[in-house]
Amino acid sequence: AGAGEDDRGRSFEAIPKSDLRVETMRSSGPGGQSVNVSDTAVRLTHLPTGLSVKCQSVASQSENMRRATKWLAAKLEFVPES
Repeated sequence: AGAGEDDRGRSFEAIPKSDLRVETMRSSGPGGQSVNVSDTAVRLTHLPTGLSVKCQSVASQSENMRRATKWLAAKLEFVPES
């Protein structure tokens, strides 16, 4: 898969940025000293549908953003178009 695509070749960058609310926060759970000082967790909310995902899997905000965007795009595939 190329950049901006999942392993099936589907684009997850096709969600318009104007349709997203992006929130960053500190990750919870164990992680040593850095867990309390850096906002690495990401929550994305798709405004038209209200669907949201949160990712705090890794210690990189950009990687968490990439993963959350991919997960949100996958969820949106199951929302019927109106």
